Amino acid sequence: KQFDGLREATIMMVDDEPITIEVLAEFLHEAGFSNFISTSDPREAMDLITSGRPDVLLLDLMMPHVDGFDILNSIRSDNRLRYTPVIVLTSATDPATKLKALEMGASDFLAKPVDSSELVLRMRNTLAAKAYQDRLAYYDPLTGLPNRQRFIDHLDWALRQVDRYHRLGTILHINIDRFKVINEALGPAQADELLKVLAIRLEQGVRA
Repeated sequence: KQFDGLREATIMMVDDEPITIEVLAEFLHEAGFSNFISTSDPREAMDLITSGRPDVLLLDLMMPHVDGFDILNSIRSDNRLRYTPVIVLTSATDPATKLKALEMGASDFLAKPVDSSELVLRMRNTLAAKAYQDRLAYYDPLTGLPNRQRFIDHLDWALRQVDRYHRLGTILHINIDRFKVINEALGPAQADELLKVLAIRLEQGVRA
């Protein structure tokens, strides 16, 4: 049950063999995952990663036109994507290939042909680590709400989606009246409690 919340994660698969993508998706679907993005054309990968913002990427290394190392380098060079976990798929057994992938920021490895049990365990562990890191980096420890950095990140993504798909968007700004007065009159502890209660109300009143 500890992994139930991770099953909503978006998993992206990049492999030039469509059958490999089908097998991976089937294994993951059987484990309860359902949100997938995939391509067998590595030239499409970066556009899909940028627009889809997957929680984890399963990436083949040896592909024509654009190989996995090129994609991994592009991800780690992009501030918006640089912390995306990347599980490398490879049939290579030589240490040099694995060392190069690790030096470029690969999170984990899976040997081909992929074992279903190993795939699911590595996926769960990678997503659990990402959830913990995201919590530390992008959420306010007092209220549990997304912090300023998370807001800027989501705003940047939303603006790109608006521009790409010709949609409309809005921003709702909410202010707490007289919060400074409350903080000075009742003290920081009571002001913190007020923020926690407001955070709960916001989470209850806003769609996921």
